[in-house]
Amino acid sequence: MSVILLSFAAICGQSRFANAGDQPKLLWKFSTNGLVLGLALGHDHAIYAGTWAGPVIYVLSPKGTLLRQVSVGNNYGVARLAVGNDGTIYAESADGRLYALSPDRIVKWKVVDGGTSRRGGARRQNLRRFVRV
Repeated sequence: MSVILLSFAAICGQSRFANAGDQPKLLWKFSTNGLVLGLALGHDHAIYAGTWAGPVIYVLSPKGTLLRQVSVGNNYGVARLAVGNDGTIYAESADGRLYALSPDRIVKWKVVDGGTSRRGGARRQNLRRFVRV
């Protein structure tokens, strides 16, 4: 699977530079080890991507180059990502853990609740306690 960035102006057609006939342009593509489940844009403009295939968060530059891979969890994927006001990146893994990464991309802490992210609603409430979404 891949993270793909297309030109925003061509997609939305709301830029003064976009013509009615413009088509989205591929700006870059980055291959991951599995289906991308969560994306977040950090305060530093880095793109954070979590996948189903493993306990890794990919940190990409705005130009699509890999800056870092952050390991979290066991063998479960990263289902959701969010960014707090202070730049902390929150990542929910499919094994029932919530991780906080500092803006310098180090795991600050994790909370284990034993659930799975497939439960959805209750998990989103837990994430909202930490991040205003």
